[in-house]
Amino acid sequence: IWLQPNLVKVSFLEILPSSSSISARLSRINQRNQQTTTATKVKKLAETINNTWDLNHEGIKMLDQEKYADALKLFNKGLSINPNDAYIINNKGCALHNMGKLAQAIKCYDNALSIKPDDEDFFNNKILAIKGLGKQKTELGMHKRTIMYYDRAISLGAKDSEIYVYKSISLIKQERFSMALESITHALQLDPNSEFAKITEKMLKQKLDSSKKHTRKTSGKMKSLTLNLVFTIKK
Repeated sequence: IWLQPNLVKVSFLEILPSSSSISARLSRINQRNQQTTTATKVKKLAETINNTWDLNHEGIKMLDQEKYADALKLFNKGLSINPNDAYIINNKGCALHNMGKLAQAIKCYDNALSIKPDDEDFFNNKILAIKGLGKQKTELGMHKRTIMYYDRAISLGAKDSEIYVYKSISLIKQERFSMALESITHALQLDPNSEFAKITEKMLKQKLDSSKKHTRKTSGKMKSLTLNLVFTIKK
């Protein structure tokens, strides 16, 4: 949640490509032109605007257009004028968050909360960023580290089903099946209709069945070995 207190003309083509190729090429040219126009506009805004309210407002416009790097430039300019503007700090966090720079985003949310500790939006943004960081680590296979992020988000009050599902997945990967079962059970209590949770629960049950079969097989081998040893000794 973010908050508020010149076109190049193609004159000719040397080769006559297909219409789809022409469209794709023109689309790329228009995209580059739009990026150049936006960058020029942002640079001009950052140079000419000298009050935090307008910089924050223009930054929010960039966030709405998903132009996060441009928004970041405007928020940084605003913070150069007033480093303690909690709303701009939070919105800078939103820009970083959407750029995938979650650790930096969390620092921004923490800084905003240090100024306005009772702001629920800042707090919820922080929880979302911590959860996102956990998901990033899960997708990278760093399962031992992910539990820390999920538990931290839960301790801060996260109550969505998805976070418990991701925690369960990380626990399954570590073969901590009993804890994974607790986590996925909690996820289904929060959202009984979650397909993500149901699929994960099914995967967990398969892992549990496989683990039990392996345990019984190993136990049988050990028992057989013991009997053979006893027989050899008696003989």
